[in-house]
Amino acid sequence: MTTTEQLATLNNCIEYLLKEGKNFKAVDSSLFYDYINENDIRRFRQETQVFRHHSKESIEERKLWIESKREFYIRLGLLIVMNLINNSTTESFIF
Repeated sequence: MTTTEQLATLNNCIEYLLKEGKNFKAVDSSLFYDYINENDIRRFRQETQVFRHHSKESIEERKLWIESKREFYIRLGLLIVMNLINNSTTESFIF
């Protein structure tokens, strides 16, 4: 799986875990020991949104991402997804 595919998948996973109808569940920063908050997750999704779309603009914007930035965002996305999954047994993520 390419880094482009990984980033798109992570973005989709976060959406799947947090979306409830047309809204997103709130995220309590204590889930991430106050290092990552709801705004950080929103920013992650906004910045990686270009990997979900195949418009000419999105493809051009992807080219601006150097490999080390892609790898960092993949690790960050995995951290977010794993914490959300590990805490998904509570109905609303405690949030």
